[in-house]
Amino acid sequence: MVEHAQIIDTELLHEPKGIQESVDGEVYISDNDDENTNPTGHWGKLPITSLDFTAPQTVTQTYTSPTSPVTLTNTIVGTASGTITPSTNFTQANQNFLELYTAIDNLMTRLVTAESNLSKVQTLLTDIDAGLKSIDILAEEE
Repeated sequence: MVEHAQIIDTELLHEPKGIQESVDGEVYISDNDDENTNPTGHWGKLPITSLDFTAPQTVTQTYTSPTSPVTLTNTIVGTASGTITPSTNFTQANQNFLELYTAIDNLMTRLVTAESNLSKVQTLLTDIDAGLKSIDILAEEE
C-alpha cells in the first residue's frame, strides 16, 4: 500500500486521513478554504448553517378562538330512544324535544372536544413554526 505522503498523483482519489475514526453520519469538514495551504479538516456532523439553503418565507399564524357554545339545560322528563316521530299530542311532542335536546347536547360535547383538540394543534403548529425559524429552516416573511 502506498503511504499518503508518497502519493504523487494529485488527481488520485483517496479517503481523507482519519476515516477509520469517523462515525456513521459524519462527514469530512474542511477547516480552511485557501487552496494554496495544506488542507486540514475534521470529521463531524455537518451543521445546517453550512448548507447552501434559502429558508422559505412564512408568516406567523394567528388564531381567533371561537365563541363559547350555548349551554343547554334539560327540563324535559323522559328517556331518549334516538327516534323522532310525528306528534299528535303534547307527550309525543315532548318526547321529540327530548330527542332533539339529546342530539344537540351530544353534538355540543363533541364540538367542545373538537375545539380543545384544535387549540392543541394550533399550539403545536406555533411551536413547530418557532422551532423551524430558530434553526433557520424557515424565515419570517418581510
